[in-house]
Amino acid sequence: MLSEFSGIAGDLAGNLEDLATAAQLDRAVPILAKLERLAEDLVQQVDGVSIEALRRKLEAHADRSRLAGA
Repeated sequence: MLSEFSGIAGDLAGNLEDLATAAQLDRAVPILAKLERLAEDLVQQVDGVSIEALRRKLEAHADRSRLAGA
């Protein structure tokens, strides 16, 4: 699911899964720490995002594009 928000986070999560499957948990610790920091950043970035807010942004962008083309 993380890859829907960030390719980097998705890759880290995939690496973490691979290490867990291979029982290489000692190598997973730094990846987990990096993934935790990145996930915190992602949560802050999407905080307050709603469908309505995205629609307003899209409408404002469309209005600006129409004005620029006129």
